[in-house]
Amino acid sequence: MEKILHQILINIYDWRMWVVLICIPLLFAGSIYSCIQKRHDWGRKEIVLNMVPIWVFLLGGGLVFAHVLDLVDFCANVIGGILMGVGSVINGMFAVMEMKKVENARKRMKYEAWVSFIAGVIILIPILMFFIPG
Repeated sequence: MEKILHQILINIYDWRMWVVLICIPLLFAGSIYSCIQKRHDWGRKEIVLNMVPIWVFLLGGGLVFAHVLDLVDFCANVIGGILMGVGSVINGMFAVMEMKKVENARKRMKYEAWVSFIAGVIILIPILMFFIPG
């Protein structure tokens, strides 16, 4: 615990840490709110299934955060970035599929689906650049 606190104090000005600390709880709260809103339409199985991309995103964010704190090596950071991107893309695809079920999809629902999908692609592009030989 002391090592983690020391690393947080060292990395307090690292923007990556703040992105992870702010984005992950916001995404998690948004997904929980979305599931609670739709609980009457979905059963428990569908709620758990729709939370899978969020859990993948959270696992990836945890790996990136652990790398920022020097608890894991660079490989875990790359894996975390890939998991964050894939989770966000899958979340966007689930939202698009859900939107197709609803006859009168609201603009907000379309916006949320495409923002999640595009955010995942934006996360994945720099991570995948590591694997392209230069």
